[in-house]
Amino acid sequence: MQVQLPNKVRSSARKIYLASCALIAEDLRADGFTYSKSKGTLQRTSKEQNLVFQIVFQSSHQNKAGKLVVLWVHGHVLSPALKVWRATHPCLRRGSDLLAGGQIGNLVEPPSWMEWNLADASMRGEEIENVISTIRMILFPFFQLFDRKEDPLSLSRNSNLLGIQPADILDLLMCYGSRTDTANAAQNMLEKLPGALVRYPSALAQFREEGLPPYTLTNYGEVLAAATILFDLHFKTGATT
Repeated sequence: MQVQLPNKVRSSARKIYLASCALIAEDLRADGFTYSKSKGTLQRTSKEQNLVFQIVFQSSHQNKAGKLVVLWVHGHVLSPALKVWRATHPCLRRGSDLLAGGQIGNLVEPPSWMEWNLADASMRGEEIENVISTIRMILFPFFQLFDRKEDPLSLSRNSNLLGIQPADILDLLMCYGSRTDTANAAQNMLEKLPGALVRYPSALAQFREEGLPPYTLTNYGEVLAAATILFDLHFKTGATT
């Protein structure tokens, strides 16, 4: 790809970044994505599944023209229906429409941090082409996993699905499934997620005494302890509530 930016753009790292994002967005427009320059996002809506597939561009405050103009890419699956449910029910991700996603390199195995440097004009076209091909290779198949004509609960049964966190799975199960479905999934997580069983008992006691923390929980044992309290979960023999 030959990328020739206007003279007034070449001296500004910010303008180089924005112009490069616009070129990427233009290429992906044919795939049904709409670009918001002000937000740095591309979005495509699946009306059938009531989901929004979002590509997010991000850069660094350390950019310097001619040295570093970094581009990071994230992919998100957003659920307006899940956001509505979260607004009116006890949940682990209050106010959020996020169902799954993350930094693009974490959505494949093995996970890695991916970034592109757009500073070098002679390499910029190649970098932009690589961004586009990586989005098509990683994000498009990731989005497709959620765009199938399947029960939303089927997502919770895919143990190999990257980019969907335990808290989001449990909220999804409470939204579309039942308390029993959620308890069974939580028990399975407690037994399999690294370190969950170690932290769970003390977190459960702490949260029952002090209340749930106001911040977003990320520790697996703490997430499961919060879910136990919020959703009144009762595990089978082997996990104490």
